[in-house]
Amino acid sequence: QIYLSIKQYTESAGLSEQVTVTQGNGYVFISFDDAVFFGPDSPVLLDSGKEVLDQISESLAAYSSSINELRVLGHTAQGSPDKPNNPVVDRTLASSRATNVTIYLQEKNFIDPSRLVSMGFGQWRPIADNGSSEGRASNRRVELIVTGAALEDSVESYYTIRSGA
Repeated sequence: QIYLSIKQYTESAGLSEQVTVTQGNGYVFISFDDAVFFGPDSPVLLDSGKEVLDQISESLAAYSSSINELRVLGHTAQGSPDKPNNPVVDRTLASSRATNVTIYLQEKNFIDPSRLVSMGFGQWRPIADNGSSEGRASNRRVELIVTGAALEDSVESYYTIRSGA
């Protein structure tokens, strides 16, 4: 039901190109292009991103009692395909973006804050090749994993499926 609610919202809001919703066994995975929430190299939430989060949190609020955990994952792209990013900048940006989304969701007061988790992965979980601007754009993202009481598929299996490996 969570999957259908969020999928329906993204389609009706015309966000299907920027928001991907995937259903697994015991979880719903929502991936947002970074342009939905943030400006370039910024952890500050855009007003347009807040509007999307308002709708997502409203959709999730109806099912909050059945949500075991809501994880917010921040990702960056490797700026140069030949050289890793500065780890301080990379990890800080990814973590700050995930934290700011988590704080915004917590302020919506639809789920117990103990069930909100933020994680910053930096450039280390790409879903596309960093050799092209399109690939880097795909890798710069924020994701939500909404789990129910029984999480049977691992997050690792999602990344394997998502990257096509």
